[in-house]
Formats: sequence, C-alpha cells, structure tokens
Amino acid sequence: MKKISMIFLGILIVSCAGTDTSVAKWSLSLPELKQESIGYVVEETFYSIALQRNWSYNIYYPAGYSETNQYPVIYLLHGAYGKHTDWKLAGEAQIILDRAIASKILPPTLVIMPDGQDAWYTDISGTNMQSAFEKDLFPYIETNFSTINKKVARAIGGLSMGGYGALTFAMRNPEYFGSVFALSPAITELKKAPPQALLNLLEKDFTQVFGTPFSQKKWDAISYTHTYEQYKKVNSPVNFFVAVGTDDIITPVEDSRALVEKFDKDKVSYKFIEVPSGSHSWGFWTLMLAPSLEFVGKIFENI
Repeated sequence: MKKISMIFLGILIVSCAGTDTSVAKWSLSLPELKQESIGYVVEETFYSIALQRNWSYNIYYPAGYSETNQYPVIYLLHGAYGKHTDWKLAGEAQIILDRAIASKILPPTLVIMPDGQDAWYTDISGTNMQSAFEKDLFPYIETNFSTINKKVARAIGGLSMGGYGALTFAMRNPEYFGSVFALSPAITELKKAPPQALLNLLEKDFTQVFGTPFSQKKWDAISYTHTYEQYKKVNSPVNFFVAVGTDDIITPVEDSRALVEKFDKDKVSYKFIEVPSGSHSWGFWTLMLAPSLEFVGKIFENI
C-alpha cells in the first residue's frame, strides 16, 4: 500500500508504506547565515588510472571542517553537457548545503562533485567512466579524506544523465551506498527508444557513446533495468528518492513512474515526487536539491 499526500507548492509525494513522507519546508527567505555557518567549495584533481589522466572534481567542505572529525559523503553528479562546476555555479549547491546544514536537515557533510564528462557514467565504447568512479574516485575519497566508512554514511545523487548515473552506481554497489537521489533521471525501459527530445541530443552530440547512427543496442546495453535485476538479488537495501517534473519532455514523468512501479512490486523503500509544471531545468533541480538533502539526512541519522 502507498501513502499519498499533497504538500507545499502543489508537489505530489508518493512513498511506499513505512517511508517518511515529510519534506523540508524550504524557503530562500531563511535568515542570513552567520559567517561561521558558511562552507566552501574547492576544485581539486587526482590521477585516475582508468582514465589515464588527471581528473577534476569540486568538493564542498562544511563549515568548521576538521580532519580530526569524520563526515558522511554525498557524490553529486551533473547532467549531459555538464561538468564538475555545474552544481556550484548553476545549482546553488553551496548555499543550499550551507542552509541545509545550518537548519539541521543534514549533518555536516562532504560533497564530491566529479567531472563525468558526457560519458553517461558507463564504460561503453571505451569511455571507462564507470571504472573511474568505482575503482579510482570512491576509494580515493575514502583514503584521502576524513569520512565515515559505513554504507549508511554514503549517498549519491544527480540530475538527468547524472540521475541515471546515481541510480545505476547505487544499484551496482548496494553494499557501498545507503541512499540515492535521482532528479529527472534519464532512464527508459529495456528496448524502448529514448523520448524524441532526448534522442535528438544523443544522435547529435553523444555519438562517441552511442554510435552513428544512434545504436538502440548500445542504449539497451546501459539500461538501468539490467542493473536493477542484479540489485534485487543482493540483500543490501538502498533507500531511493526520485523526483521529476510533469512538463519534462527530455526525461518524461512516465519513465520515472515505470521505475517506481518496479519499486512497488518489489517492496523497495523509496520516495517519489512529481512536480506539476516542473521542467528539465535548473529551476527544478535547485528546488529539489533541498528535499533530496533532507531525505539523505534522515538516512544519515542512522550512522
């Protein structure tokens, strides 16, 4: 059975029974942050064996960060045509994180924003991006930063292409991640062509990944449905958060609903948000980052 509730801004929230349905009563009219509550974002690099080059990422350090303390970690992924600076420059991630932490909906947390290029977070066609994350980035962060080495203390999230990446990394590594959030995830069912608006982008600019002409076979090869079937065989539950706008033509709400139907059938813990008139835009992703952080914050309470 599902619980359904209508809340602020006309957002519809659906979650499986037993999952908390509250959402942060977020407002940019919150009082000014004190200087001691402001974190900072730094661009850093390290050498990736999988990519055979130096690899850039942004990292958010919460206010008062100290190597003598240990912190949970969120990996925050960008979308197509994006880079590691997107969430800071376009998504207002730093101020939203500062306010989430100051408002105590999220504990002080390290947030890693890697450069996923336009490789769709996979190894398909020799991009090696999946391997770079799983074999290089995740171990590097654990080794070189003061993190809490527990599944429940790790989360991953992203938008569009990054929403796909976040879902598949979590499903492929359920012993590693405790929670995942996917905003406007670029997902389709197996053997289903991408929506025309998305297909236009794939055919024009993603030929390195999906071939020329666009290869449905390659698209099917990276379908989340493969990873989800594997995830179900592993007894290591992940908590899922999915949000999409009803006016999104690039990652239509129907595709996210299909995923949620699988969750219902398999009794997977999730929260699903549909935003009426929400589009495939930074306005939507910025709006949804705070509820995503609150969702993750509640999982972090179990650390």
